[in-house]
Amino acid sequence: MIEWEQEHPEGYYEAFANTYSIFINALQKKKAGLTLTDDDLDFPSVEAGVNGVRFINKCLESSQRGAVWVNF
Repeated sequence: MIEWEQEHPEGYYEAFANTYSIFINALQKKKAGLTLTDDDLDFPSVEAGVNGVRFINKCLESSQRGAVWVNF
């Protein structure tokens, strides 16, 4: 049996919290009429999310077809 070391499991939750925090800060800045910089937009786009879902679907398709290569 493999035992996984989890020295800092809170890091997983903090990673999401950081992403949400950056997004909320950008949203507040935009609502205040301020100009957004590249640093303000340092979070995944909708396109990145869609590509992630497409990737998972292709992984499932590959598995269902006997672990063959499928085009993305």
